Amino acid sequence: MNVKDLDTASTPEYFTVKAAEARRNVRQKVLLIAPVGSGVGGMIACANLLVEELRRQDLVQLEIIDSAQRYRDNCDLSLLSRIWGGSWHACNVTMKLLISLVKFRPDFVSIWSSASLGLFRDIPLCALARILGARTHLSFHFGRISDLAIKRNWEWRMLSLIVRIGTIVSVLDHRSLVALADAFPSRCFCQTPNAVDMDWIDEIREKPCAARPAAACPLLVFVGMALASKGVIELVEACAGISDQAFELEIVGPVAPEMERQLTAIAAARKGGHWLRFAGAISNDEAVARVARADVFVLPSYSEGFPRSILEAMALGIAIVATNVGAIPEMLQGNLGEAAGIIVPPRDAKSLRLAIEDLLLDPAKRSALGAAARSKCQASYLISNHARGVALDVWADARNMGGK
Repeated sequence: MNVKDLDTASTPEYFTVKAAEARRNVRQKVLLIAPVGSGVGGMIACANLLVEELRRQDLVQLEIIDSAQRYRDNCDLSLLSRIWGGSWHACNVTMKLLISLVKFRPDFVSIWSSASLGLFRDIPLCALARILGARTHLSFHFGRISDLAIKRNWEWRMLSLIVRIGTIVSVLDHRSLVALADAFPSRCFCQTPNAVDMDWIDEIREKPCAARPAAACPLLVFVGMALASKGVIELVEACAGISDQAFELEIVGPVAPEMERQLTAIAAARKGGHWLRFAGAISNDEAVARVARADVFVLPSYSEGFPRSILEAMALGIAIVATNVGAIPEMLQGNLGEAAGIIVPPRDAKSLRLAIEDLLLDPAKRSALGAAARSKCQASYLISNHARGVALDVWADARNMGGK
């Protein structure tokens, strides 16, 4: 079983000083296929941050193909839209890859994938890169791999194919790492968590817009697309069931009109629903500033990879309630094994309500959880370490894998 674990929680130093110095003398040519630039979503924000840091440290010769799917609205998940628009998009990205392979001649092609229907695009991209002599890094940005390994459905079969084609595969959470390593013992896998820029976080914390009035009632904040799969219905149901505590809930992110009407109707059962408000789609800076004003950050998703919204809430030192999916349990375990947040089952409004009530009643617990979360972030999820680990361990080490 060939597994390289780059989880900074357990291995704070990504590489030895001697190895790093040797590798720095040879800057690899890397083609990154990932969602970058403007747009909503954790993958875009993470890719933008990594690109900025790679360039700041001058770690590789980098060329980028933007794989963001801008052909449809973020809340439009219809199958027809995804297939029709996705097919055109895949052809466009494939043509750009072919041109880059001929002109740029990269040593490495790094493909970011959230799987599902996107695998119909990513498999040909990976195969084309390998045929034309480039090694490939598949960076899976979703947390359902262990479930897929049990289901063995069409998505698992597609995933199996691309794993066999690629040179090295990275995942976000330990459960995914174990599932893939057990299923494909001859392939090379590693765990590379997302990261955050603490300097940027601290700059936002100091802005006046991040401050809250001292007399304000407790504020709960959710950040993300307001989809049923993000647990927003359970979140509003849970909050509507809290009768003896004053608080407000703010949902930050794109929301379809139908979902807004549904959530508003649920919220009306408690004090007319005036405690619920929608911020809509806003800039990342503004979203982080709103989280900085929160007393509790809540993300009750059914499925996640390594959610950037939780990472940013951790960096801000905010108490967190989230579900037991993806990398979240690893993220919310402190440096010494202490809790750095509260974990609840997905699709469970009652457990969610009890966790929120617990934190609303206990400001000291909120402070302790927030401090543990920020400490974990500083020790394990710094972007400077993450960029060096990807460039000098994942990409550089894969040069020694020959034709694998």
